[in-house]
Amino acid sequence: TSVTGVQTCALPIFQNQQLAAATHQGCRQTALPLRGLIDALRKLPFEEGGIKSLWRGNGTNVLRVLPTYAARFGLYAHCERALPSSLCNADLRRLCAGALAGGGALLLTHPLDTVRTRLAAARLQIMASPYLGMHDCFCETWRLEGIRGLYAGCAMSLVEVAPYTAIAFADRKSVV
Repeated sequence: TSVTGVQTCALPIFQNQQLAAATHQGCRQTALPLRGLIDALRKLPFEEGGIKSLWRGNGTNVLRVLPTYAARFGLYAHCERALPSSLCNADLRRLCAGALAGGGALLLTHPLDTVRTRLAAARLQIMASPYLGMHDCFCETWRLEGIRGLYAGCAMSLVEVAPYTAIAFADRKSVV
């Protein structure tokens, strides 16, 4: 919950960094080219959606964060019990359980991350009509791309999340 609050406050800055980077890479095709974070914060509130558009995708982010952390802790406890006691020591056991928990939580919640990203990036695509909301984005992605669309980028996220979660859990003596 404090994590969710921090992410909610920082979301406009994160989204504007992504949009500014996309402008420099030639991806952005709107009438207002962006020259950096400050320029984006100055111009984007006046595009379609107004100041509210700075938080586009945040509802999905909040709905993603809570189940992600719940799944990580729940899976961690289960994985730690399920791992063989013959693992060298308790640190290695926590490390393995943490990696499995992080990967499992990601697999459960990655479609919400995909929807959040697509909602936030909808303003980059001038030709495509923006989604009507979280449910519409999920349904359109499922209809057009199926399960592959909802899990786009999942492999790279696993490469990031599994080691991060493994280290985070291995660092703690008793998590649950």
